[in-house]
This record gives sequence, structure tokens and C-alpha cells, in this order.
Amino acid sequence: MAPAPSQIADRARALAQRGAVGEAFHLLEAGIAAHDGAAAALMAEWRLAGDPLRRDLALARDCYGLAAD
Repeated sequence: MAPAPSQIADRARALAQRGAVGEAFHLLEAGIAAHDGAAAALMAEWRLAGDPLRRDLALARDCYGLAAD
């Protein structure tokens, strides 16, 4: 069972801090697919910063757009 939308970003952050970046990434993808704005905002932040995920400015922009919807 997936965590509640409001918890996805927090859980992904905790996973990444423990080194489970791949699991955090997949959790955020699922959250974004479920229209979780907080998950989209965190993905955007990570993609803009290039940490803990590879920098991708186009994806960051798209995720910020999804977070705003």
C-alpha cells in the first residue's frame, strides 16, 4: 500500500538520506502520477539542484509546473 499523498515527499526525503535514492525516485514518480504536488515539487527541487538525482533543468521546470497545478 502506498503512503498517503501528503507523506510521499517526506518518505522520499528520508529514503534518500539513508542512501536509497532509487527507491525515493520511484516513490516520487508514483506520487507525481497520482497528482501529488509535494512529490512533484521535491522532484523538481532535486532535479534543479542535481542532488541526489542527476540535474535535469527541463524536467525540473515540468515538475514545478505539475506542483503548481
